[in-house]
Amino acid sequence: MDYVIKRQLSKLEINYCGVKKGANCGSHHQLVAAKLVVPCQTSRSETRTGLIPEEQGTSISEYERKIYRLDLLQQESITHLYQRRLYSALAEAPPSEDIEEE
Repeated sequence: MDYVIKRQLSKLEINYCGVKKGANCGSHHQLVAAKLVVPCQTSRSETRTGLIPEEQGTSISEYERKIYRLDLLQQESITHLYQRRLYSALAEAPPSEDIEEE
């Protein structure tokens, strides 16, 4: 049997998964088709609390976005502070053989 694999922590939702009979895949396997619901991301850069309408396939819920002041990275003192914090955080993190863990 052919199937679709999805991670448990994935935000994708599978609405339909089925085999397309008669499609030639060039092997003894069958073509599997799935319809997914992909959560959309907003493009606003400000903190906002609002409602997501139900017609987007999600239930109504509140969300909040965090503000990042990237313009401050133009200041040399902020850039050096960020680099020092980044280097110290990377030095403390143990190296891993598994790419999924990093």
